[in-house]
Amino acid sequence: MNNEMKNKAKWVSDLMAADGVKPEQVTPELAMAYMVTVGKKIEAIQNTYLTRNGARDAIQTAILAGI
Repeated sequence: MNNEMKNKAKWVSDLMAADGVKPEQVTPELAMAYMVTVGKKIEAIQNTYLTRNGARDAIQTAILAGI
């Protein structure tokens, strides 16, 4: 698995944990549904980044605050 997929899998597991999903509840279908959610979140971030003034700096600030 490449780093991009590992990062997305980590994001999915973080989302699931935040939603209270327990390991025994995880199915391939549920994991894929979360992957779709991650994809939509990435797309929304990219759209904001490309269309709004000041978005680049705001995203960088948010990312740095989260690290």
